[in-house]
Amino acid sequence: MTDKNYGKILLIDDEASILFSLSSLLGRQKYICDTADSGAMGIKMFQQNISAYDIVITDFLMPGVDGMQVLKTIRQLRPETCVIMLTAHGNTENAVNAMKEGAYDYISKPYENEKIKIIVKQAFERINLERENIMLKSQLSCEYKFENIIGNSDKMNLVFDKISKVAVTDATVLITGESGTGKELVARAIHFNSGRRQRNFITINCAAIPADLLENELFGHEKGAYTGAHNEYKGKFEQADGGTLFLDEIGDMPMQIQAKVLRAIQEQTIERLGGGQSVRVNVRLIAATNKDLESEIAEKRFREDLYYRLNVINIIMPPLRERNGDISMLIKHFMTFFSKKINKKEPILTKNSLLMMQNYHWPGNVRQLQNTIERILVLCDGDSIDTCELVLISGLKDAGAAVEKSGQPPCCHDSVTPASAAALPRLQPAGCDGVYKVSDLESRQYHEAQKMLIEQFELDYITRALRRNSGNILRTSQEIGLNRAHFYEKLKNLKIDVDQFKKTQ
Repeated sequence: MTDKNYGKILLIDDEASILFSLSSLLGRQKYICDTADSGAMGIKMFQQNISAYDIVITDFLMPGVDGMQVLKTIRQLRPETCVIMLTAHGNTENAVNAMKEGAYDYISKPYENEKIKIIVKQAFERINLERENIMLKSQLSCEYKFENIIGNSDKMNLVFDKISKVAVTDATVLITGESGTGKELVARAIHFNSGRRQRNFITINCAAIPADLLENELFGHEKGAYTGAHNEYKGKFEQADGGTLFLDEIGDMPMQIQAKVLRAIQEQTIERLGGGQSVRVNVRLIAATNKDLESEIAEKRFREDLYYRLNVINIIMPPLRERNGDISMLIKHFMTFFSKKINKKEPILTKNSLLMMQNYHWPGNVRQLQNTIERILVLCDGDSIDTCELVLISGLKDAGAAVEKSGQPPCCHDSVTPASAAALPRLQPAGCDGVYKVSDLESRQYHEAQKMLIEQFELDYITRALRRNSGNILRTSQEIGLNRAHFYEKLKNLKIDVDQFKKTQ
């Protein structure tokens, strides 16, 4: 079944019988066909509605305007249109000339119906693929506008300023910073705001590929270069020709390969494995590392000459702990993004839980914050998240220290009542009824502390739900997604007196 979004096919031939048979054949395949009985008429119809025709099938030999002139005109007016030539049987010279001028394919007369159907189907598949690539590049260009990198701190404004200046050039860029700070995001922003945005952005992680395979991945190989090399392979440099090559974690690149990368940068040529010929490439290079390359040079693990070739423009990505003021913006951005992604209502962070996240040291930087927000969105059940719930589900190591640093109790003062607090006799109050310090858990064994914190969270969560529903057990269990039997078991284990909520409403 043909896709409903396919455009029309324009058939051009001076023989009425050919036009009739082709339009009937393709019409049965659900294609919409227009016909023209001369080259001049075909060009006129194409000019009147250039965007309508994705495929043109034209005879080669026609009086007046022949098929070659039709091909050249259409290629000038709309290069993305696929032109298929009908040539006389055995006339390979015409076919070769047509292919040189940009014809998609040719079919010899008398043609076979099945061959026509296959070639047209393949042509539309290529058209759709090209359209998807154009759409994807357009979306990426929008997504990686440097204005969309979140941050308003002084250090991030310096990053934005450098991106905007370097993007319009072809200068080599070295991006440095800790893991998770967004180095690849900056590299993509540079590419998609440059004159190379319509060409490939190719990335390779130098630390993720074994040394004996990295050279092959970068430079490719000729057929038969080694056992198993059954076909020619173009490496990342050739794949990025005309575009940008991003060498991530370049500080982990083996020394012997560094020499070849240096030559490729200097000469703008590469040699495939097993090949003796130089291949010219036009590549804009961006590299990134979380290592101190000057220290690596001193330890003889990185070439000094390559370092200076790469370090034309240096963009330093600050760790998240040095741009504390950006954390609330990032949290809001990721909350909105993941709530849409998983089709879930965006929860509200209480003031204290937000303070806790702002005071956390984030050793994994923005990537860790992003993963944490996604985990919170997936696991949280309520409309808001307090510090107890945040500590429980975030998975953040030493989160309690951030609570203490914030100077706030881990839960809102009204989150646990004095009556329900009796259910947790092992925890000591922190100066106000029903509120407990996370640091009180530090003297406990891990599993005991975990159990105590989970109990406290369950108590807090269920008592608030009961209060909202005036102690109605059925309504409360339905609201929080527990079956009634399981809910009764929770009430018993936590020693919650449901009547107190009925009496106080």
